[in-house]
Amino acid sequence: MLLIETDLGVKKFSLDTGSTYTLLRSSLMKDQNLTEKEEGLPAFSSSKFQMGGKDFGCRDLYRFDLADEFTEIEGVLGMDFMRNHQLYIDYPNRIIYIGDAFS
Repeated sequence: MLLIETDLGVKKFSLDTGSTYTLLRSSLMKDQNLTEKEEGLPAFSSSKFQMGGKDFGCRDLYRFDLADEFTEIEGVLGMDFMRNHQLYIDYPNRIIYIGDAFS
């Protein structure tokens, strides 16, 4: 699980290479102004997207109805983020290293 600070506070994200976009639970966005983004999907633009004290800038968070069974996560870090950053996963030590955006 990744703790990511957004404009909506610190949220718990899962890492998912099968998700095209970075998603956030719909119930957390009910008071936000959403705009249609990629493929007409509703999204909230968070000006803050920080992990481990590093700010990754503005990020679109797409509204998604996560199943109620997934109570331990509030969002999914998708390929829209991962395709632009180097990620190294250290499974034995349970650490994810995230590099700067590719130039």
